Amino acid sequence: MKNFHFSVPQDIVFGSGSLEKLPKVFGKMGGNKAFIISGPNVLSKGIVDRARKLLQDAGIEVSVFTDIIGGPTIKNVEKAEAAYKASGADTIIAIGGGSVMDISKAVATVARYGGIIEDYEGRNVVKGPAEGLIFVPTTAGSGSETTGYAEIIDEENHYRFSVFSFNLLPEFSILDPELILDMDRVNAAELGMEAITNAIEAYISTNANILTDSMCEKALELLGNSIRAYVGRRDDIAAAEEMLAGSLLAGLAVSWTSFGLAHAMAGAVNANFDISFARANALLLEEILSLNSVCDKGKYYEIYRRLFGTSMKKEDFRTEILVLEINELMSEIKIDTDIVSDTDSELIDELSKDVMENEAIANVPYAVEEADVKDILGRLLL
Repeated sequence: MKNFHFSVPQDIVFGSGSLEKLPKVFGKMGGNKAFIISGPNVLSKGIVDRARKLLQDAGIEVSVFTDIIGGPTIKNVEKAEAAYKASGADTIIAIGGGSVMDISKAVATVARYGGIIEDYEGRNVVKGPAEGLIFVPTTAGSGSETTGYAEIIDEENHYRFSVFSFNLLPEFSILDPELILDMDRVNAAELGMEAITNAIEAYISTNANILTDSMCEKALELLGNSIRAYVGRRDDIAAAEEMLAGSLLAGLAVSWTSFGLAHAMAGAVNANFDISFARANALLLEEILSLNSVCDKGKYYEIYRRLFGTSMKKEDFRTEILVLEINELMSEIKIDTDIVSDTDSELIDELSKDVMENEAIANVPYAVEEADVKDILGRLLL
């Protein structure tokens, strides 16, 4: 059995109506003033105002920042950090999806240690605790509420980079399935596939261990059982609960195994084209599964069995069956697979070099070479 180290250095509150516990959670943080970071979409749903009222009714002073345009860009980090410093707050409450949570991790880092977020690119550059963090996800997909990753886009250089440290984990994450009930269908489908991709890549990672495997297996069961119902009808609370729990477990696992090739390539695609990070992960999953299949030691069958609930015997299973079922799933939940991109082989070469420098490459079962990345990106984008 492989040696491993595992811990969950955060408190996770899960369940319908758990947003109501926000003031109590804030009290446990020992802070004096809350600073909510969110986006205009979540603001329009009334979730931000609800959270603010809960805090204010408990006598907690609150400032709100929702001026986020686009994804987790350097510019958004800089704007949010300036507003946080001006507010005089000492605790950040992120309410939103992966972009909002990643921006919040970046703000918490720079506010505590100075400099610019680019200074912290890589693994474990953040050496100590960041500012106080409470996360309230409003999507089921990225699992950012339970990972030490902050994924940031350098818009000027069309580059997406990672900041990783367990110091970036929020002290508390509040997961309330009621908050993801009114997500639009496209985001529900794409983010659901991102969660599935996270679980698969964590499961086949060379860093996987028996604990991360068990989390991934359960995540795949929950996500496979609920994604169709959730995408088809967002007011299905039982499906929402399973989607949020599956995303949570995949996030917990991937924080310890690291991401894989799909994640690395999706980052490059997202930073250069009008393709969401979640959708890019979904579109790359087939290619990544096919590439890694020669190194499979039985986990592909487990992915297939848990994701699709099949009774097929292991001796009858082939990798192609898993790929076909995933493609069928994406068709059923209406993932848009048509890509119109204005690119050329020169840009593909540049993106491939960026992908090969991503730390996630080290954990891919297959010994990936730059030519492999070029081939995959070429089929996707040319």
